[in-house]
Amino acid sequence: ILECLKLYKIDSNIITFIQNSMGMWKTNLEVDSKPIAQVNIKCGICKGDALSPILFCIGLNLLSQIISKSEYGYPFRSGTRISNLLYMDDIKLYARSERDIDSLIHTTRIYSSDIGMTFGLEKCGRMVSKRGKMIRTEGIDSPEGNIGDIQDSYKYLGIPEANGNHEEAARKSTTTKYLHRVRQVLKSQLNGR
Repeated sequence: ILECLKLYKIDSNIITFIQNSMGMWKTNLEVDSKPIAQVNIKCGICKGDALSPILFCIGLNLLSQIISKSEYGYPFRSGTRISNLLYMDDIKLYARSERDIDSLIHTTRIYSSDIGMTFGLEKCGRMVSKRGKMIRTEGIDSPEGNIGDIQDSYKYLGIPEANGNHEEAARKSTTTKYLHRVRQVLKSQLNGR
């Protein structure tokens, strides 16, 4: 994290502050709402404050830049090429071929390992399609285990996606969730009435 801050030319006073703060990160362990111990956090990012998501994104943004600069990606007719979408800890990789997507997965896995982040296979999936049709494969083997094919559909940022056009279903799902949340706010004391 500190190396990434230096790469992004963050002011040295801020880097020193973050470095000193990281050395003081602690958390309390509780059982049945009773504190039992205080534990120092020696690696990773402390969760629960405003700075942590920013530090996490700074650490992962470099991965997005590395992937974007690679020759891999999915080209559009307009000449634009997309290789990844990154939002917080969700990354979606795009490539022209099965070999290319496997290379991007390998790059992501190596980068994750280098920064000390575990590769959560339970959330990983791979989809290979040719001419709009999904191709079944045996997945890709990695030291952490096999990354299997996505079965029919999946969620990215909570929105259902699949091979093919499912925009209407995604729109309905998003609208329903949005209206539900608006109703919750209106029922609460946050509505200003």
